[in-house]
Amino acid sequence: MSLPDFRRRVVSTRITFPLTVSLLCLSLTAAPSELPTPYPYLTTSRSGRFYFKMAPGRDVYGYGAAYAVLASQDTELWSVSGWYSFRTFLSDDGRYLVSLFGRTSIPRVEQAEPTDPLVAFYDNGKLLAQHSIAQLIQDPAAINRSESLTYLQPSPAPGFDELGHSFSFVTGEHVTFAFDIRTGAIVSKHGP
Repeated sequence: MSLPDFRRRVVSTRITFPLTVSLLCLSLTAAPSELPTPYPYLTTSRSGRFYFKMAPGRDVYGYGAAYAVLASQDTELWSVSGWYSFRTFLSDDGRYLVSLFGRTSIPRVEQAEPTDPLVAFYDNGKLLAQHSIAQLIQDPAAINRSESLTYLQPSPAPGFDELGHSFSFVTGEHVTFAFDIRTGAIVSKHGP
């Protein structure tokens, strides 16, 4: 590759990387029906020893699998199918998965429905608990009507605590929820 070609690629990367990060932040906070077409992606555990691959499906809406990173060949630990989420979080031991706005079909309505899942918790690919928008958002209709409100605040970003035993996020109504990832139960709720 010549030096001008290399410089052109570096400039291109400098432009596309911020755009990609911006789109990911938008997909994190937007309602499910405002999201782009599903695409394959990876989520890694904090240690990087495990990853989860999410992909749109042909026969089912989506599927995913968790893998252990090994020196010779990665090993599949467990899998899920029948849903797709633009935002997933994998625990540091590769056992627990948290999904935000998991969908089982392409949204046919402009706005998310109150019964749509906002967060779901999995243990080795088995659903532990799921909480709908209506269970966690006091007035989903107000968010659907607003151009500026979102279901989740972008900061602080949703994620695991330092020990990796709980998962938390802040809703668009400024309510902070923390969940036990081993059960999916709400362990604390703070805010208005």
